[in-house]
Amino acid sequence: MQIVDLVLENINSPDWVMQVFMLALAVGFPIAIIIAWAFEVTPDGIKLEKHVDRDTSVTSETGKQLNRGIIVILLVLVVFLLTDRFRETDNTTPAKNAAHSEDTQPGTQQTDAAEATKSIAVLPFRDMSAAQDQAYFGEGIAEELLNALVKLDGLKVASRTSAFSLIDEDLDIPAIAARLGVTTVLEGSIRTSGQKVRVTAQLIDVKADVHLWSETYNGSLDDIFKIQDEITAKIIDAMKVQLGGEVIASASVELTNNAEAYQLYLQGRHFWRLRSIESLHESVRLFKKALELDPLFHRAWSNLAIAYANIPAYDTEVDEGAYYDLAQNAANQALKI
Repeated sequence: MQIVDLVLENINSPDWVMQVFMLALAVGFPIAIIIAWAFEVTPDGIKLEKHVDRDTSVTSETGKQLNRGIIVILLVLVVFLLTDRFRETDNTTPAKNAAHSEDTQPGTQQTDAAEATKSIAVLPFRDMSAAQDQAYFGEGIAEELLNALVKLDGLKVASRTSAFSLIDEDLDIPAIAARLGVTTVLEGSIRTSGQKVRVTAQLIDVKADVHLWSETYNGSLDDIFKIQDEITAKIIDAMKVQLGGEVIASASVELTNNAEAYQLYLQGRHFWRLRSIESLHESVRLFKKALELDPLFHRAWSNLAIAYANIPAYDTEVDEGAYYDLAQNAANQALKI
């Protein structure tokens, strides 16, 4: 079959030729078995097997000849396959050597492409507050920085879900980067006291094991959008990302100018991520409270819609249809804004 397939391929025969051959083989093989069992070739011609004298039968000699023929054919096939394999190796070796030579030459297209591909993971900022009640704030800052970075051309950003899920696994930065397939990691911490906030951020080049930059920002909660924008600008400058002429809108333009509404929104996101009956209802309450302060806060409307839609899957006592209607109305408000 391999020989037939090879021959047909080399003469560019249509597919139906092989199909006809297979059909003929399937039909003819049982017939050949029956004939071989019922008849025997003798010096006097073909006779029924039962009419052949066992003492004059040449079956054993024919079998030996057949065995020798099979061995010869197998040896020829082995030689053919080995020759074909060596020929294939010889043909691919120059290409591999050429590719290796190109890879090792500085300034090649492959090197340029690798250098042009920048990648980053943004980790939740650690809560360093005395009361340890600002985790939602650290998650929120990281999430908004991520939302700004994904808009940059030439920058691959690990998803929020993947990056945030590794925080509880107690991994070091190289291990996190390896899991997420990124070359740089942004991490940081936050500390709040009343209306004052301190944000520390550092960008780490994992391969070189060096800090590209590290900075501490002090301000009030009203300055949080400005701080986020400054961190994003620092990342862009440190990674030399090509913006393609695009300008990244500031966080305050995209979200809200009301710092309190923004804090309530971040708390709502935190409780929504916990995914329990109580936390989902709490997230709805917080999103609605944020919208009381800023009715045009479209991200609060869209997250309120998501929370409404999630609740029936966790709280079986609520009216599913009513909650989906609430989700639809909130989504429409977000789209309208």
